[in-house]
This record gives sequence, C-alpha cells and structure tokens, in this order.
Amino acid sequence: MTNTTFIQFRDALQKRFDKLAATGNLFQSGIEKDVLWDLYLSSFPEGTNKLFRERTEHDCVCCKQFIRNIGRVLGSNTKGELVSIFDDLQVTGEYKVVAEKLAEANKKAKIFGIYLNEEQEVGKRESYEQREDGTVHTWNHFHQVLPAKAFSLLGDIAERKGKVQTNCKVLKRSITTLSVDAVDTVLELIDQNAIHRGNEFIGIVKGLKTLQGQYENSVNKELFLWNSTLDMQAKGFECNMRGTVIGTLLQDLTADVPLEDAVKKYEDKVSGTNYKRTTALVTPRMKEMAKATAKELGIEPSFPRRFANKCDISVNDVLFADNSVKAFMEDSVFDMVDTHTTTTTAKGKDKHLDNVQEVSVKEFIENILPSAKSVEVFVENKHESNLVNLIAPINASAPCIMKWGNNFSWNYNGEVAESVIKQQVKAAGGVVDAPLRVSLSWNNRNDLDLHLTEPNGNKVYFGRKLGNTGSKLDVDMRGERVAQVENIYWENLSKLANGTYFAAVHNYSKNPRRNGEAHKEGFEIEVEHNGDVYNIPYANTVKDGQLVSVLSLIVKDGVITVRPVFNSGSSSTKVKTVWGIDTGKFHKVNMVMKSPNYWDNSKHTGNEHVFFMLDQCTNPDEARGFYNEFLIEELKDHRKVFEVLAANMKAEYSDDQLSGLGFSTTLRSEVVLKVTGSFTRTIKVKF
Repeated sequence: MTNTTFIQFRDALQKRFDKLAATGNLFQSGIEKDVLWDLYLSSFPEGTNKLFRERTEHDCVCCKQFIRNIGRVLGSNTKGELVSIFDDLQVTGEYKVVAEKLAEANKKAKIFGIYLNEEQEVGKRESYEQREDGTVHTWNHFHQVLPAKAFSLLGDIAERKGKVQTNCKVLKRSITTLSVDAVDTVLELIDQNAIHRGNEFIGIVKGLKTLQGQYENSVNKELFLWNSTLDMQAKGFECNMRGTVIGTLLQDLTADVPLEDAVKKYEDKVSGTNYKRTTALVTPRMKEMAKATAKELGIEPSFPRRFANKCDISVNDVLFADNSVKAFMEDSVFDMVDTHTTTTTAKGKDKHLDNVQEVSVKEFIENILPSAKSVEVFVENKHESNLVNLIAPINASAPCIMKWGNNFSWNYNGEVAESVIKQQVKAAGGVVDAPLRVSLSWNNRNDLDLHLTEPNGNKVYFGRKLGNTGSKLDVDMRGERVAQVENIYWENLSKLANGTYFAAVHNYSKNPRRNGEAHKEGFEIEVEHNGDVYNIPYANTVKDGQLVSVLSLIVKDGVITVRPVFNSGSSSTKVKTVWGIDTGKFHKVNMVMKSPNYWDNSKHTGNEHVFFMLDQCTNPDEARGFYNEFLIEELKDHRKVFEVLAANMKAEYSDDQLSGLGFSTTLRSEVVLKVTGSFTRTIKVKF
C-alpha cells in the first residue's frame, strides 16, 4: 500500500502497541488467526479495497502475517478494562471502520493467553518492486519491533505460555472456590495462635483475602486474573493456594467440614505428630456473628435444653400411651378407668420368638397399635445403639429453632451424631455428607479393599473409582496405619438405577508384620442413607486373597433397603444392663411415638423414626440437646459456633425423662413386641 491514510493507520498501530507494552501486560485473544484475517479484508467498506492485479489492494502476504499475529494483541487501560490494539486509534475513513470491527471481535473472543513471539520483528515496514520501465516502487506494510518481554529466541515460548495459563486457572480456582468466610476464619485462628504453625502461612491467606476483594471489585475479572498471575509469577508467589497445606484447611472449611476435624487434619500434616492445641477454635468474630443472628431472631432462650418428660407430650403427638402415663400428658382426655399396668417379665429370650408373626412397621402402627392396651418390647444387646432420649426446651415458650416447627429433638445413645467410622472417613478426606455412603473400617495393616458391584455388573474399586450410577471411591488405604478406612459414596441419587448393588471386602494382601501394634481381625461396614446409619461387623479373619460378600443395597423407585449377607445383628446371650434396662427381657412401653420431625403439626423434615419409650429407662449421663442438622436454615452460616455450643450446653441428668428404643423407618432393623388388646400376641416388627 502506498496511500498516506494507510501509513497513518500503520503508525497508529505501532504507537498503540508500544503504549500497551509500556503500561501493562500483553495478551493474545482467542480469535482464530484466519478468521481475523478474513474479517480484516471483509470489513473495508464497499469500494475501498479495490482489485489490484489478481488480489484486492489490502490482500498482502506481508500484512497478513502482521494481522494474524499483532492483530490479536490485547492489553488494559488505566480503568482496568480490556482493550485491543485496534482500540482508540487516531485514524479516519475506512481504516476507522476496520479498526472498530477488529477491536470488537478481539475483545469478544477474550484472552486466550499471554502474547509471546519467536522473533523480534513482525511484518516488514517497506518492500520494493522494480517495474518494467526500470523505476522502483515502494510498498508500505504493517510493521512492529517488539520489546524484550514480548519475544523469546530460546525456544521456550510454549512452555512459558502453558505455565501462565495453568497458573491462571489454579489462581481463579483458589480465589473463586475458597469461601471468604473460610479465609476470615483461618486468619482469626492464626491471629489467636490457635492453629499450629499458622504464622508460617499468614502471607498466603492474607494475599488470598486481598485478591478475593480485588477480584470482586474488578471491572474485568478475566483480565484481573491474568494480570495477577503474571504479577505473582514475577514475585515468586504460589498461584495454587488450594494446593498448599493451609489451602487444604481452607478447602475443608469451605466444604463445611466441622472446624475441629478440619484443623486436626491440617495439624496432622504440618506437625507430623499428634499436636495438642490449648486454644479454642471458635473465634470471637464467629461467636459475635452467631450471637447477633440469635438476637435478631430472638432465639437465645431456645438453646438451653433438658430431658423431656411425660407432661411435655400432647395426646396429638403420640401413637400409643399406657394408662399409667395418660393422666400426666398435656391435653389429656383419656378415660382413666382401666389402670392395668404391665411389669418387666421373662428373664431371657423365649425360644419361640424367632417364629413369631412378622409385620411391617406401617401395619403395626395402622392396624395393631390403635387397639392395644399395653405393649412390651424385647430388648436385645444389638439394641444398645437404639437407645434414645427425647429432648425438650427449658423455656417452653421460646421460639422454635428446629427445622420441623416444634422445639423437641432427640439424642441416640453415645451422642452418635457421627459414628466413629464416619469420623475416620472424614479425617481421611472422604465425603461423608453425601445422601448415600458405604464405608469400610478395619483395625490392622492388611490391605483390604472395598468392592461395589452395580446392577449392570460394573465394579467400583481401587482400579476403577467411578461407577456408572454416580458412585465414587474417594478413600483407598493400603496399610498406611492400623485404623484404616475406605469409602464409596453417591453425591446425587438421580443416577441411582433400580436393582441390587453388592458390596464385598477383598483382602488384597495380608501384612504379616505387626510391629507390636494392637490390632484385631475382621472389619466393619457402615452404610449411611440420608442420615440413617447401619453397621455390619465381621469378626472373622479375612484370609489372604479372600473376598467376603457383605451386603446388598436393593434400590426400587428411590427406596433403598440394606440387606446383610451374614447375620451380623444377632444378640449376644450375655445379659447387659444399659440405661437401667436389662437386655434379654421384655420391658413395658409407656409411649409409642414418631420422632418430633413427624409429629402431626410438624413439617415432616428428614427421616422418620419410631420411639418406644420404656418404663424405668434412664440415661445416666448428660445428653446433647441438638445437632446442626436439626437447626433452622438461618443458623447454617454459624454452624461452627453452634457445634461447640451444643457440645457444651447439654441437657442435665434427670430422673424424670422419656427414654427408650428408637428405630428409623428407612433403616433395616427389627424388634420383638408383646401386644395386649382384645387378645395377646407376640409379633416381630420389621423396619
């Protein structure tokens, strides 16, 4: 090209490039090179790119190289906005039209990576043609001499581009997936010296907090990430904050792992030993924020808890009440003429109990219980974990803090909000809050493996960790310690197909070297479905290479039934006394009720339980009054504080308490009952 207007266009592009390079980082847009070149040629208004010889005037091989290269350069202005090399050029006419279209296309394509070229010059300023008459004609072209930061002659361009691209991705993940609340919590813990070696990582956490604020307020978040990546690389800072040891703590807190568990996992990594903290983990800010929310909702009086008693219960909230307790119940309208009571009977399991009529819990509640005058339950050793307390608020008129619309809650024996196996899986980094989980636990250095066979025959195990029904193996231990676990979970049950899922345990290799460690043979499987837990112990030795079938999960239209392969739930013949109740005997039932989340006036939230409140059954210990999963959604953001509060604000022991056996209607179990009504019969209720 020879016209003066083109020379102005060329010189304007040179100045624009030099300014972008001098004031910031240079990037390359994601538009395809050939697409940009075609757009350049087609953007000229009609009549301004005339045919010259065989091609149009601007269809120049030299200029094509430039447009495909420099034409994709992006940078930033003083406002933090993404700009193209074609933006704000001091040109007129057809070149202004072309520049505006190319600028728009580049910015729309966004940043693909940093700009780096393998040569210092792009294009050629002039070329010469000797014509037939002997004269020499000068052709003008696009041309740019690059600054040092924009080119490399060392053959490392691909490596450098790849590094920045990777770092930008991990930086974005750190900034956007680690919660601000988790960052603030860790900073407070470090400030209080509440976590081991926290001061070593304070720079990373403070830097992350600064970046999160800047990212949120940035005009162009993508541009901010790329500029921050290059800045951090130049200073030698770590872009992958999630991958640092303090990053794992931030990830756990973001994922709602309980504070104690998350910090213990972090401290195990940084100390190499069982570091003992002396400082509480709930920070003043966390406590004040939770307190402010409680005051705002007016629910502070709702947290003190006590054991519920028979006077707390309305007739509308029970399925059955023995005559001995009816007069004490709230709103009682029962006829007290019949004062028959039943005392504890048989000393040992009747040899005929295994042959009694079996009924479903639904049939028992709907067809048998309404006509019952007395109910007795046969308590077995296997029922120890079914012992349950009903918990009430000390301040009866306090606002409701429970999800289901009444202020009552319950607490199973041993405060098993989380089982030991669940805690072990969580400590190993496994997912425990999924709607369905199957976990394996064993206490020796053998390399046991958990296998799951799906209905279509696909197997999930260490060699194939992802299933076809949404299952995933996320913890695979190989003899690293004595107490070991493996874990398979379903994050979403929408993929859970109907059919039977078989779980088995394989002894991949038996470790003969015990090194004097305490250990035991066998293993235990734990199944949890929407908060209900089922445990299957296997006490025998698992031989080297042996595969032990453990259970089947039968899925039909969303209903999951747990069916052990072997009889792990049989009672021991040894009589035990727990909560004042001897096992191996029938005991009088004072009340039968559903769990508070399924009372008549409740919102029917969560899993349904059936409670058999037993005469003279008394928990000798204090009881936890609530769990985070019980509380209203407004308190979710303060779960760490309420976890500590619940552990420290327990219901004090009381002689007058409603305690007994509890069973989930969604968890496979059974109990033998003796029911007296129009006639007396013994039945086995199946859950």
